[in-house]
Amino acid sequence: MKKRLHSKDDEATSIALDGEGGLSILGKNGLSNGSTEYMLVRYAKKQLTIPPGDGAASPALAFTEQRGQLTDTSGTSVEGVRFYSTGSYPPLYVQNDTLSFVTASVDTSSATPDTLHRVDITFFDSKKALMSAAGLDQLDNYRNYYLGHIPEGRARVGQYGRVAVTDLYDGINLQMFADESGIVYYFVIQPGGDPDDLKLDFHGQDSLYLKARNLFVGTSLGDFNLPAPKAFQIDSLGQEVSTAWKPEYSIAGSRVSFSSTGSYDSTKVLVVELRRDPVIVNSGDNWITYFGSNSSRDLVRAIDVDGGDNIFVAGETENFVFPEVDGELIDVSNNSNDSDLSSNSVIVAKFNS
Repeated sequence: MKKRLHSKDDEATSIALDGEGGLSILGKNGLSNGSTEYMLVRYAKKQLTIPPGDGAASPALAFTEQRGQLTDTSGTSVEGVRFYSTGSYPPLYVQNDTLSFVTASVDTSSATPDTLHRVDITFFDSKKALMSAAGLDQLDNYRNYYLGHIPEGRARVGQYGRVAVTDLYDGINLQMFADESGIVYYFVIQPGGDPDDLKLDFHGQDSLYLKARNLFVGTSLGDFNLPAPKAFQIDSLGQEVSTAWKPEYSIAGSRVSFSSTGSYDSTKVLVVELRRDPVIVNSGDNWITYFGSNSSRDLVRAIDVDGGDNIFVAGETENFVFPEVDGELIDVSNNSNDSDLSSNSVIVAKFNS
């Protein structure tokens, strides 16, 4: 079913359950040109296994439902996108059959266009016609949009902690969870599904390469990475159990698959997980739990670790005075007029081992 973004006079006239757990609805749909179309919509029942262990979803990284408020660079509504997370980096846009990452270089002048670089992931030999994205774990908060191209507005637009894309392959679905450290990706493989079916086709990147088991995607605006894959299984009680099956990225041109060693129990659910490891910094006898300013916009753009286990963080802030280091305030002013709060300042921080 194509979701209507500008519905007018919609009405369901009949509803029925079938013997397979599906739901059929007969009704009419009012179009923006004033005409009416009659349609029969069938909702199929989907059963998903949610990987255990996730905590509360991060509202800052939550997935926003797309109901016509999102536009492309020409100002045209992007109807193909179902959900998006702009709190992650790079921002992630989810269509039924495609994941899109958009790196950006944003300037402060409205007279010049920002620079964007988009990379798409599609799934080779997938069940494309059946793939569908759905929001799960809806949060209490929501957003309202009142924009020029939708003067009637979009009220109470949903925020979701998890998005699932069903029917990638037989017995395989993709779930994305808004974890506090970033977006976690789960490829959930039901008994009977084959992890060898998983093949990710990349489009638009400058390069693909491996570093420390992570998959790096090169763009004209800097590289981003997908975390090293891990695997576990889920038993009949819904508990996570370990497996001897160990996945690794395998690159062939612009296609990425998962090579593996070891074996797994084919009677249990197998999960391939892409999750960033948490970064824990120990400063003397005190554990650092927060690093930032009182600005409403402190952003980390990149993080790396050198051979001596020093952690380097680069980002930006709108605050002109950053936290104390050895009793001294770090002045990060980037111009001589500290009243000009429209310009962001660059932050580079190093945490030793």
